[in-house]
Amino acid sequence: MAAEDASVLIVEDEAVIALDLQAELEDAGWTVMGPAASVSQALSSIRDRRPTIALLDIELRGETTFALAECLRKKGLPVVFLTGREGRERPASLRDCHLIQKPADLSRIGALLRNLTAKDVAAPH
Repeated sequence: MAAEDASVLIVEDEAVIALDLQAELEDAGWTVMGPAASVSQALSSIRDRRPTIALLDIELRGETTFALAECLRKKGLPVVFLTGREGRERPASLRDCHLIQKPADLSRIGALLRNLTAKDVAAPH
């Protein structure tokens, strides 16, 4: 899948990081949904549109994105987590999701998203 055909949901409560991610991914041809700063904003943004993949900060102000990740995975969407906390534990059901430590190389994130969406399209359903 070409990035031009793909959309990414960004859930990140740190505005500078969210805007940097958005700019990097849009420059790479992605359609960005969000960035959402809370789980409720993320749910609103996917109400009428389905992203190709989700990029979720684990810890938002006062909440985690684990329930959102579970919901997205049940719909067959790949999820990539971002975290600023080294050694951050995830529920067993989400341990196979990629985890990127912040601060992260933005081009590395774009490459990972491309690889994951290419695998998702190539995999038999």
